[in-house]
Amino acid sequence: MLRSTARTGWFAYLILLMAAVGAVPAQAQPLATATPARIDLFRVEPAPRLRPGHHVHLVLYGSPGAVVQVRLEGGPDKFKLHESPEGVYRGTYAVKQSDRLATGGMVTASLYLHQGVATAVLDQSLLEGGESRSDARRAAQRTSALPAIAPTSSD
Repeated sequence: MLRSTARTGWFAYLILLMAAVGAVPAQAQPLATATPARIDLFRVEPAPRLRPGHHVHLVLYGSPGAVVQVRLEGGPDKFKLHESPEGVYRGTYAVKQSDRLATGGMVTASLYLHQGVATAVLDQSLLEGGESRSDARRAAQRTSALPAIAPTSSD
């Protein structure tokens, strides 16, 4: 029994020594999982007019370390928002003569991170005091829900 304990002690010492010099792999660590691409908030500081020279300021809060591109319906193909501080992306778009921006036009942001992408559609109007997309949708639903009134003949 004493002999067996001596062997076990020697073996444990050998394992500790090998681990100290890196000959025995450390316990496997799980691979770091990629942070999911996410958008927490997408907002605009509306312009007073959507005419050439006026500026539309956009801000997006989301996953840090990503690339964010915005698409303005009736405007440029895409433009980037820049990150500063971490997880906050900002950009300003100067309206150009060739743009055909509409107050309720669709504005889409795409956040690319690792192999994932998150997308958000702006609900606000690009125009100061303009109606949001959801308000316009609700107004259209209320109008379509009104009963039709049949014309009466005057005999």
